[in-house]
Parts: sequence; structure tokens; C-alpha cells
Amino acid sequence: DRFDHVSSNTMNGTFSQNSSNNASSNINKSGSNDSSGNTQSSGLTSAYEASIDKFDYLIVFPLTEGPYLDPTRFEAGEERAPRIAWKKVVQIWKKAVPGTDEDKAAAVAELAKIWKNRTGSEPKDHDAMRMNAWLTIARETIIEQLTSKCGLQLKLSANSSHIFCRIRAPIKLLEVQADKDNYPLQFRGEIDPGSEEFWNVEVNGVAVEIEEEKKLLSIEEANVVLEKLYRAGKISPNELVINPTVESVVSLSRRVHALERIADGVPVSNKFIAFAPFPSAKPHLRYLFQTYPSVRGHTLFRSKDRLLLTKAIIDGLFDVDVLATFGVAESIMALHDANRGEKLTVDSLSKRWVYFWLASSKEVGCPTVTSDAYDEHVELAWFQRPFAQPLAEIREYFGEKVAIYFAWFGHFTYFLVIPALFGVIIEIVFAARGYVNTVNNLDWPTYVYEVGIVTWAAVYQRCWMRECKVVALKWGTHGFESEEKDRPQFQGDPQRPVARSTITNRTETYFPARKRTLLTVSSYISIVLLIIAVLAVQGSVIYLQYVLIKKDAVMFDQQWFYWVVSLFIAFTIQMFSLLYKQVATQMNNNENYRTETEYEDSFVTKILVFEIFNCFGACFFTAFFKEWVFDTCYSNSCVADLRILLYAIIIVRVAKTSVLLAITYVRELWRRSGEKNDGATTSGSSRNPLQNRSRTDEVQSLNYDAEDDLQFISEVHREPYAGTFHDFADAYNQFSYICLFSVVMPLLAIISLGENLLKVRLDAFKLCSLSRRPHVEQAEDAGYWTEITGLMQYLGIYMSMAIFTIAESSLDQYSSLIRVIIFLTTSQLLVFYSMWVESHYPETPSYIRDVIARNKYIEEKFAKEYEDQDMNAAGDANRIKGNLDDTIDVDALNLYDLRKGVTVSEETYAQMEKLESARRDLLRELKLVKDNLQEIYKTERFNETTGVGETKHGLSLGRLNLKVVELQGMLDEELLALGPSALFKIRVSVKATKPGAPNPVPNAPTLQDTTLFSLSPEGTVAINQSLGPFAPVKTIDAEIVFDILNMTPIGQEKPTEASVAFASLPLRDLEDQNQHDKILPFKVRQVSGLLKLSKLARLYCSLTFQYSKVIPVRNKVYLLQDRLQGIERELARLKAGK
Repeated sequence: DRFDHVSSNTMNGTFSQNSSNNASSNINKSGSNDSSGNTQSSGLTSAYEASIDKFDYLIVFPLTEGPYLDPTRFEAGEERAPRIAWKKVVQIWKKAVPGTDEDKAAAVAELAKIWKNRTGSEPKDHDAMRMNAWLTIARETIIEQLTSKCGLQLKLSANSSHIFCRIRAPIKLLEVQADKDNYPLQFRGEIDPGSEEFWNVEVNGVAVEIEEEKKLLSIEEANVVLEKLYRAGKISPNELVINPTVESVVSLSRRVHALERIADGVPVSNKFIAFAPFPSAKPHLRYLFQTYPSVRGHTLFRSKDRLLLTKAIIDGLFDVDVLATFGVAESIMALHDANRGEKLTVDSLSKRWVYFWLASSKEVGCPTVTSDAYDEHVELAWFQRPFAQPLAEIREYFGEKVAIYFAWFGHFTYFLVIPALFGVIIEIVFAARGYVNTVNNLDWPTYVYEVGIVTWAAVYQRCWMRECKVVALKWGTHGFESEEKDRPQFQGDPQRPVARSTITNRTETYFPARKRTLLTVSSYISIVLLIIAVLAVQGSVIYLQYVLIKKDAVMFDQQWFYWVVSLFIAFTIQMFSLLYKQVATQMNNNENYRTETEYEDSFVTKILVFEIFNCFGACFFTAFFKEWVFDTCYSNSCVADLRILLYAIIIVRVAKTSVLLAITYVRELWRRSGEKNDGATTSGSSRNPLQNRSRTDEVQSLNYDAEDDLQFISEVHREPYAGTFHDFADAYNQFSYICLFSVVMPLLAIISLGENLLKVRLDAFKLCSLSRRPHVEQAEDAGYWTEITGLMQYLGIYMSMAIFTIAESSLDQYSSLIRVIIFLTTSQLLVFYSMWVESHYPETPSYIRDVIARNKYIEEKFAKEYEDQDMNAAGDANRIKGNLDDTIDVDALNLYDLRKGVTVSEETYAQMEKLESARRDLLRELKLVKDNLQEIYKTERFNETTGVGETKHGLSLGRLNLKVVELQGMLDEELLALGPSALFKIRVSVKATKPGAPNPVPNAPTLQDTTLFSLSPEGTVAINQSLGPFAPVKTIDAEIVFDILNMTPIGQEKPTEASVAFASLPLRDLEDQNQHDKILPFKVRQVSGLLKLSKLARLYCSLTFQYSKVIPVRNKVYLLQDRLQGIERELARLKAGK
């Protein structure tokens, strides 16, 4: 039986052993079955399973083979199987489980229980288990916790070598995770349809929509409107609900007005719709957020949102990538199959992206995000179609990090049109004069071209920065900051693998910075040696060229020979680049970086340092030193020699890209042909162990009834997506060649343009058809690549000016000193010119600043439910100086207007002045309180789930202090029966109120005792003892338990510490964070063991539970807002003469 260790108790009977090699099971919330009993290999399908509701993620586990054996025993002469020690298991588990030390310890404890069930004894460090048994235990634990702890829905399938665990998260779970992560979701367009086109449209001089938005509706009026909308089928039953305790009159009025706009279908012209975190604890704000059709109905989430949040839920329990490095799992992947049945699928995206000529002008996309065609249903001009990409759909399908690369690459390609056209003109000029360099004369066409390239580079850089701002606003990533976790490959120092963090006070994997510095220094020494080796190889080729030409100039001093040498150098450049990437990867791995950003930044630096010499070293030597050292330049012009070398580099570069992509495409065709033939398999070896199995074999071994379930198998065979790093690096090299050498080879831009137009489609084909779906990640911009392209822009100026003044012969009539002076002067002038051009293209234009401010206002107004006077409190407080021109927002009138048109009595006027004074004071106080609240938010975030504040690092702020004052009425017969010499003590503990909930005080002793005491004849005991603090308390859903323990010794034995009475108090009774003096009744334990409520016994105690600085300040804000509304209503009443 190949289902070794996959027993019926894997998940409460949902995965059973079979006599065949086939199995399929379905698991819903909390690991429950779709059917009773064990699932047989034929694959039972419930109505829920048979729906088109697909799974989003897949984890592939190795299936341990062979019959089950006791992992702790061996028969005589039996070959010893690979084993793993418990100490190593603990290290793996702690590394894979995120969270605090307590979370990791709890996870290890749960694993130890399963270990004990397998071996029959508690695990010790030296204990060892068979590797197969360990893999089974780990797999069972992971699957069980994904369902029981996370609430994920799983479907398990297996063949003879692997177990496939498909995963999806219920919509409600996704909403909770979105709230927990402050994940931004997009508002409906009707919330803010557009300033100029909607809000500011005036009728008879009145902005009617603004005035309508200002109207405050009573609960009765709101109910009438909502009922009409519901009967008309415009809103759902959930949107009928009005809860005055959580929704103010202002918020309710805004909701009703917005729902009316949605029902009316007002035109939305706003291209920058606001985003805000989804508050799952505030269901009345659900109407704000856009919904999207999917196989699960209309939900708040696009497919990329589902994938990102599902991965976040999984990562909150286990880092599967860490487990994969230790062989516990083989891989975790997002599924293309998750979108099957939806409007956007990989096939529909491929049609619009790869085969763009098949799509209509409305579907093909746009060249840039700032293009008008980015918005749906806008036709694209015919000449823009080759540059178009469906960027909105790429982002929706693959997420922001992948989409930002294609937006950057598409923007770069689109901007190449200008230097390409300009370069063709200059190339025609070069051809007209026979490619002969100007001697002793100024080369004006080339100078003009260089100024054009400098201008283009400066404008391109600034336009891309603007594009980033637009991208961030349209994609909801403005101000995005990611909290990075440790890389799965990050290892602790062998001498000291863990240490306590000085920031979070948690024990975490430790690697000394000093040791990494030494490794980094050794890496760069190796890089320097490699650079010397590369330059030596390239120099040797050029020297060999010189020797052959000197030996036989007639044969070798020909153009074909210069082409052969240049092509060989170009080939070595590509070969060394390919080999160095592997060396740099190994060096970077050895340096053991903690986060992916640190790892990638170091890797980029290593690549750039090497590639500067590898790619440009031969070009630099040819331009400036070859003639001086060897005097072997073609046609006595090293610039012509440089031009041949550049052509050779580009030819080899394009050939390499084409060959690699052709190989990939042929492999895919070969694999697909294998699917059509039962016995066929993919050719070649692969790191993926599933690559060597055909899809037909998988289908036969899985034995499914439903063809729909076969789709994900083809994705398992695909190669993992390699990421965008190397694509960025290739495009950066291309940009560098244009900036540095386009003055020598003007056709560089048009060749690069053609290469990019081909490459973007080939990359799209690879991503859609050949690669696994990448994990969805957020990104605000291109990051480090934007910075280094700006650096290359200025380096290009110095290189071009050096070629003009030193390498070319146009200034040969001047001395070397004069040419150096000309070089320095012209270079600085062009640098200043580039900076001047950039100054006329600010990174953040005024309209973007307005959009950012507007969206922040909309978020605060609707999502945070600030009222208009709250958001303008600072301005009001500064503007009000005690005059009569202060506006009253309720009816848009002011006191000066009233004095002009209405007769006001002195008494009424004095009352109004008094109210105005109170209003101004309240506004000032409200501003101060809100400023204080904002300062608190910088250090604390309130966890709505636990009801307790936390620091930014996740440390709970709950703290309980109490004082046991006195016992009274301890005259119950059960207590008196213990005798006057009986000794007692009170034990205080904090316990969870929900069954199965974790310890609410994990980092401190949860039990504290008073001193011993005995009962007096009057039943009164004065204790007056302070206990605590109990901290950190992680949840408000807990209770304080006071146990009276019998501490009377029995002979020579220790006291039994039996509980004779207890009292309890929920923490929620202390949620106002003030000191409380409580009188708690006791329940006394009778002889029978039952509890009865004592009529006399009482505990007097004093308690304080502090858990958040946010709550009291926020409540004060609400209180001041209510008082402010009351004053404004009274002012409105007086103004109306009532």
C-alpha cells in the first residue's frame, strides 16, 4: 500500500487507506467532510464540490512509500532507514512557524503529541524517527491545522508518489484577513463620482449634489428611503439595517445618499477612485466597496486579492517555503485554475496580451497606465496596438509586483520610439557620408543627437516617476510598506543559532552582522578577481587580433576579421554573464541575508559591479585605449571598431534571447505532445520530480470522475516563475547601452525597440502558458531599478562626451589638454541641462497631489467616518477669532447673514454668542484630542478581534492589577466544617472564556496566591494584598478567577490545595480602564462536589484593567463630536427662530 501513514485519523476520517494507489477526499471548514464516513478512491462529489467554485492554492507533499512500520523498532539485520532526530525536528518546526516564542512553543507541543502517539513516549532531543514517518507526521499536522486553526477548505488528492492539497478560503475568512492586514480595497465609483463632472455642477448657481450630500436624515427618513430602494431591487436586505449605536446620523445620511447615487447609476468620471482598508467589524460600511463577479458570486475580492489573502492566511500558520527547503513539502503554488469559470482567465488574458492582433481595439489594453485607453471600453489608436498591454488585467490576475514590471517595460518600450526615429535619421546621415568620421571639424548632427538623447533620458525618467504615482493611486498601493518575513534559506549561526531581539524581545534566528561583513568582503574580493579574469580574457582576444594583423595584415586587417573578433567577445560577454549569475547567487546565499529585500539589493549590487566591467569593459577599451595600445582599429578608427563591437553584442544578445525562448517553447510543445500519448513523458531532467510523469499517467492514478478536477495537474508540471529580477536586469543593460553608446551606434534604439516588442509578447507567453502562476505580491513602484536608471542617465553623458572629445577625430586639431577641458565643460553643461529639463517635469505634478489629498479626504470621510467639522477642525480653530463671520455647517448660513435679514432679540443673540463660544472651545479641544489620537496611533494599533491594543510589533498591551481587600460572610457550613485551624489562601488566575482558546497571559505567571489565612468566628478576613501585574493580557475575552484553596496539611503530607470556593469576574466588566471596587459572591463546593451560590460569602477587591490608550481617547472624540452636534443643532434652531 503506497498510502504509508495516511491513516483514517489524519483528519477525523477524511483520508482513508486504500488498497489501490488512488484517493480523493474533500474537506470543508474546520476539516469537516462533505460526506459521512471515509472517502473512497472513486471520489465522492458533494453538491458543493461539483460546483465551479475552484481552489486557489496547491501544496504538493511527497507521498511516503512502503508499509507502515513502527518507526522506533528495527528487526535483526534490517537495513537502517534514514532517520531524523527530534532536536532537528524542533529546529525545522520553529523556523517554519511564524509568530512569538509562545506560538512556536505551542506548535512544537502539538507536534510532540503526535510524535508521542506514534512512538509511545515523550520526545527527547536524542530521539530519532524514520524520515518517512516524520514526513507523514508533518503532513498530517499541517493539513489538520490548516482546517482546524485557519478554517481553510481543502481537497486532497493523491497518486503513487504525491499528495495534492488544494486550498481555498471562505469569503468571510478572506474579509477577516483583509481587515487584519489593513488590506486596501477599492471604493465604488459612485462614492466619489468626480469633482468637476459631478460635485461641482451648478444649477442656478447652486451645486445641487453638494447640497444634497449635506442633508442630514433622521432614522425615520433614512428608513423610508432605504425601504424604497429595497422594494425597487436596488439594495440588498443587509443594507436595510440601521444600528444607531454604531452608525451616527451623519454616517447614516452619507450611506443613504451614496446608495441613492448607486441606485441611480450616476456617471463616474473619476479615474482615481479611492482605496481604504476593509473594516470587517463595521458591516454598515460594506456598501462603500466595489464588488466583482466571480465563481463565488459577487464578492469584494478580485482573484489576485483572494490569492494574496489566502497565502497570508497560510503564512500565518506555516511558512511552506521553509518546509520545502527541508523536504517536508515539495512546493506551494497559486493556481491558474482558480480563475476558471470567471470573466478573466489565463486564456482570455493570453488572447489579449500574447496574441494582441486577435483582440479588438477596446480589449487590447494600452501602452501606459496614464493612457486614456487604460479605462475600459476606450478604443486604442491603431499605431499604438503593438505597444499595448492589458495592464489592468495583468494586475488583476498576477498582482502588482508582476504588473509593475510590465508597466515599466512597456513604458520604456513606448518611449524608445523617439530615440529610434531620431536614430534612423542620424544613421541615414552617417550612411550618406560613408560612415567616415569627421576630421578636424565639428560633427554637428551627432552633437544634436546627443542633446536629444540627454533630453529623452531626462524626460523618460521623470515621466516614469509620474507613471509610478499614477500606478500607485490606480492600484491602491500608494504609501504601501511591506513587513518582510525571514527568507526560508536564512540560517542561524552554528555557534549561536538563536538570540533575543532587542526590538521585539522575541527569540529569533540570529546571524552576526560581523560574520556577514567578512563574507561580503570575501565575496567582493572574489568578484574583483573574476573581473580581472574577464578583462584578461577579453584583452587576450584583442591582443591575439593585434598579433594576427601584424603577422598578416593583408589577410586579417579586413572587416570580416573584426566582425569575428567582435562576435567572439560578444559571446564571451553573454557566457560570463550566465556563469556569473550562478556564482553571484552562491556568494549571496553564503552571506545569509535575513529578508528578501536585503538579499535582492545585495544581489543587484553584485550583478551591476560585474556587468559594468563585463558588458562595457571591451567597449571602453576599444573606444579609448585600443588605438593607443595596439594601433589595430578598423580603418584607423576605433569608433568604427566600437560600432562593429556594439552590433555584435546586440546580435548575440538577441540571438541568446531567441534561442532560450525557442527552447522553452519546444519543451512545452514536447510536453503537450506527451499528454496526447499515454506513455509519453517530458524530455530532459528537471528539478521538479513531477516533470517526469505525463499528465495522462497522473489522471489514471488519480482516477477522477469529474474532468474539471484534472486541470490543476498540468500546472504542477510547469516550471516555477523565476521572478522579474533578470527581466529588469536585461532591460537595464539595454537602457545602459543606449545612454552610453547610442552616439556611436544610433540604431541601438530601434534595434532595442524591435527586441522589446518581441520580448514583451514572449515573456507574456511564458508567464501565461509555460510558468506556474506566481504568488501575488504588492509593490508601489519599480524600487531600486528606478534609482539606478537615473544614475546611468548621467553616466551616459560623461561617456558620450568622452567619445566625442577623446575617441573621435573631429577635435584632432586641439591638444590633449584642450580636449580634456572641452570634455569637462561640455559634460557639466549637459548635466546641468538634464537637471534643468527634470525641473520642468516634477516627480509629483499638482494634479497628482490633489488626487492624493482628495482620496485621503474621501477615506477619512466615509471609511473612518470623520465628520466634516472634524477634518477641518484645525482650520476652523485657526480661523475663528471671535467675530460673527463663522459659518455653521448645518444650514450654510452665518450669524452676519442673520443680523442683516432677521431681527434677533438681545437675549437670543447673547445665547447664540454663548453657543458660538462653546463651539469654538469644543473645536479647539477636539483638535487637541485628535492630535493626541494620531500620536497614539503611531505606537499602538487596536486589535478588534482580541479587543486589546498592540504595539506595532504585535506585543499586547493588556495589563491587570488587583488588590484583594477582605473576605466577609465566610460562614457557610461547608467552610466551617473544615475546623477553626484550617488554613486557606486565595489563588488568582486569568483564564480564557472560550473553549480551546489559548492562554490569555502567555508570557507571565498566570497564577498568583495570597498569604495563608484562617477563618475568624465572624467569617471575616482582612487580607489587603496586591497581586499582579498580569501582563501582557492578549484578549479581553477572559475572566479573573479567585479560588479559595484548602492549605491545611494532612499529617506529614503536603496540603491537597483543593478548591473549596471560587468567584469570577469577566474582564469586560473592567473595559472602561478605570479602577473598580467590586464585591464578588462566592460559589461554595459542597461535600457532594456540586457548587452552590453562597448567600453570605463575599470578596471585596479593587481591580484595574488597562489594555489600550486608543479607546479612551477615541471615546472622548466621539463624546466631543456628540456635544458639538448638539450645539450646532441648537444654533440652527435659534437661527430659524424656533
